[in-house]
Amino acid sequence: MAIKTKIVTNEEILQKLNELTSLISINDQPLRADEAAKFLGINPVTLRKYVQQGLLPSYKVEGNRLFLKSELLNWVRGGNK
Repeated sequence: MAIKTKIVTNEEILQKLNELTSLISINDQPLRADEAAKFLGINPVTLRKYVQQGLLPSYKVEGNRLFLKSELLNWVRGGNK
């Protein structure tokens, strides 16, 4: 079985670091989908529906769906729940 390796350039690493840094601030915390659903008190399936419908802010980083806690709070405060 052949093992595939991906060569990552310094530029790609810096780009990913910049993406992650922009997601994280001192008072903010990125949450995975399961954590976001629990935080909002909704079913993970409902969370996915909201994301697909563009109702809930989220980010896709390295194949992972992330949610910023502050944006989820703003979403709830806006009466969207």
